[in-house]
Amino acid sequence: MFFLLNLVHREKVAKNFFNQKHIKGMLINLLGELPRERRGGNRVGPKNDETRNCIKRFIESITCTESHYCRSKTSVRVYLPCDLNFKKLFDHYLRRVPQPMHVKLSYFRKFVNANYNIAFGTPLTDCCSTCLRTKEQLKVATLDVRQNHQINYNNFTVVAGTSTDKLRPKNMFSYLWTEIDARKDSNTIASALQHALKNFDFDPSKETVRLFADGCGGQNKNTNMMAMLAYWLLEESPKHITQIELIFPIVGHSFIPPDRIFGLIEKDIKKMPVIVEISDYDDLIRKHSTIRKIGIDWDVFDWRTQAKRVIKLPSSWHFEFNKAKWFIFYRKDKNVLVEGEPNYCSDVGQAKSICKKKCSIPSMAPEKLPLGKGIKGDKSTINVLLSNHYGANWRSLPELNFYKEYLKTASASPEETVDSLENCQNAENDCFFI
Repeated sequence: MFFLLNLVHREKVAKNFFNQKHIKGMLINLLGELPRERRGGNRVGPKNDETRNCIKRFIESITCTESHYCRSKTSVRVYLPCDLNFKKLFDHYLRRVPQPMHVKLSYFRKFVNANYNIAFGTPLTDCCSTCLRTKEQLKVATLDVRQNHQINYNNFTVVAGTSTDKLRPKNMFSYLWTEIDARKDSNTIASALQHALKNFDFDPSKETVRLFADGCGGQNKNTNMMAMLAYWLLEESPKHITQIELIFPIVGHSFIPPDRIFGLIEKDIKKMPVIVEISDYDDLIRKHSTIRKIGIDWDVFDWRTQAKRVIKLPSSWHFEFNKAKWFIFYRKDKNVLVEGEPNYCSDVGQAKSICKKKCSIPSMAPEKLPLGKGIKGDKSTINVLLSNHYGANWRSLPELNFYKEYLKTASASPEETVDSLENCQNAENDCFFI
């Protein structure tokens, strides 16, 4: 059987070969040559030559730089500014070329990666003063204050909602101020939170406001904050709000929304190679949160003085203030009763007044504090830093007006003593979760 099939196969091959050879001979006799084969081949490539040339001209028109950390002088890898990425580069290409030359992002990326050794750089962190000064003289750029850690720009964020709510500017409020304006103490934090509570649209069906914050004694967990919350509940809260719960999570734990907003802001800041003006930070924060500037949208009030005058010392309270993790404020007639619980699941304590004898919550009238009193210590080293980067005539540069005003205000001043019950880290970001 196998032998028979093999003979049949050979017969078909020979027949096909004969027919093919016979037909070719006839065509040559009739036409003088064989017709050109037009099947298959690259039919699309030639049509895209003009598009590829357009992309090539665009890429080669961009000014690239070599890496500051190249291990070999023969390296051909070049870098684009760190604030760019493929999407931004592609959008720039679409704006510069006519419509017929537009392509998809995937095609653009594939062509660039296949024909060019280009990457996106990272912000410089250790550039020497000489290089930076020369660079800044060639193009108007400025000093990255945050990376030099000379001036603190504080961001106290209040997040309204639940841990599952989407982070949007309408429910996130960033209270911003520099250390020139005010210290980051309990007066400033309490004033910012009071402004947030006064301007928040509470659901009329809700009777309880629940607040979450870290237990930093110098900012959140202190008698000044307690005095402000008691005053707001009694004098300024909507009538349907009758109770406040202030909860301090276990040390090391925090809520996701505030951490996420700080993470998004930090991610955007890392993409900026140079930051000099406060407005640059404002623009970054504004993408994720509603910003509220001190002295424009809100003011700082002296809650410390009023708390010392009206509120008892924590050692005289009817519960152990330091051990309490859950504070409950009740509005009752013309007074506010406070209950403190050391655990989150037990409600066994008693609610009593925290006011001194012959003192009441409505009698508190905190005065507005002037701005510009927040500087601690001598900041004259900034003058040396700016001189190293921009030269001795740095004061003539208009983009550095912020630092000129800062140095006028900066002076050595004793640090203010803060009534705190716990140690607090002087972080740049703080938050409250409602």
